[in-house]
Amino acid sequence: KQDINNGWNQASSSKNCIHGTNQAIFTNTTQTPPLPALLPRPTLPLRRHASSPLLPQQQLHYQYPNVQPSQAIPVQNSDPSIARDPSSTTTSFPKFDFAGIFPPINLPVGSGSVARPVFSASTIAHLKARYTEEESSLRPTRIEALSAFIWTRFLKINDKKNKNKKMFTVCHPVNLRSRMDPPLPENAFGNLFTSAIAVPDLDDQLQILRKMREGTRAVDGDAVRKQLQQGGRGSVVSSLKEKEVKGEVEWVPFVFTSLCRMPIYEADFGWGKPLWVGVSAESSFVNVVTFVDRKEGGGIEAWVNLKEEDMAEFEADQEIAAHVSPTALNL
Repeated sequence: KQDINNGWNQASSSKNCIHGTNQAIFTNTTQTPPLPALLPRPTLPLRRHASSPLLPQQQLHYQYPNVQPSQAIPVQNSDPSIARDPSSTTTSFPKFDFAGIFPPINLPVGSGSVARPVFSASTIAHLKARYTEEESSLRPTRIEALSAFIWTRFLKINDKKNKNKKMFTVCHPVNLRSRMDPPLPENAFGNLFTSAIAVPDLDDQLQILRKMREGTRAVDGDAVRKQLQQGGRGSVVSSLKEKEVKGEVEWVPFVFTSLCRMPIYEADFGWGKPLWVGVSAESSFVNVVTFVDRKEGGGIEAWVNLKEEDMAEFEADQEIAAHVSPTALNL
């Protein structure tokens, strides 16, 4: 019996488990608590070690006549094309020839708290219309409108704090495969991306939209070549890190990334297409927002990771509360 530290115990039995560092394991688990006990937000363990199984699968049996299969797919080990097209006879193998382009670096790790506010299609349309009304030439996308909204609320949280030496930046990952010259193949292995970094005026809410677009457009073949010459870091990052080391500023990056428009709901591993797809419920990084499409209705989930003290204020923010929808999964 294992105490999950969220008010109930879990009895599990594992059958046909293959233990090893490079194996796939299947776990058959029986859940003893009633289903409503799973509704509170649990603290789930997150493992990133190389010894973790490459293809963990779990099958949950509830007291009720329900079975829930689940599967975790490490990004470095996934080829979802066969799941989207079971009749496919071809497999696209990853190319490992480009691992040295951007050598791994040590990233800052913090302890964050995760929230999942849901924005309905009508709310997103309202935000887009609001920003378009303020500056008609912008016509923001769904992601741009939500990014601008969440960014302004994050700044509001930090209004009460000492901002004199803080440098707030907005970062958005940009896939480099198609932007390099010559372009890299889509099956090039690794996180081949850079961040479009914007340093908006804190008093101009719309400037984030303009700066984000300018930063994304600036990532081209020439920019990538310059970044490679600087050891994988762009000029903006290098400048900010240099100022931070000198104690001139405290760099506060805020990252927006999106899985929207990706065919994640088309994957079928033999149990049918997923009813709901989410991202990790725990993260070592803070000030990160990941946007994920709702399966139906045109809404978007924003998986927001903030410092615990910032999250408490974020969830209590009246503007956020006025724009989010109930978060029931409606499975």
